[in-house]
Amino acid sequence: MPWALLLTAYLVGIPVFFDAAFFMLVPLLWSISKEANKSLLLYALPVLSALTATHGLIPPHPGAAAAAQ
Repeated sequence: MPWALLLTAYLVGIPVFFDAAFFMLVPLLWSISKEANKSLLLYALPVLSALTATHGLIPPHPGAAAAAQ
């Protein structure tokens, strides 16, 4: 499950900014951790690392770059 969340967060992080993607995925993380009776960190760390990597490695989104000009 953590690998699936990692891939999902990476794909969601491409068109969406970090904070929006994080707040969009948090309810999913809470429900998965509650159903599996496991720590929230087990599921949150892959999501946060994928969103951070996407945010840092992929160039800015076209909308933000156009608004800056």
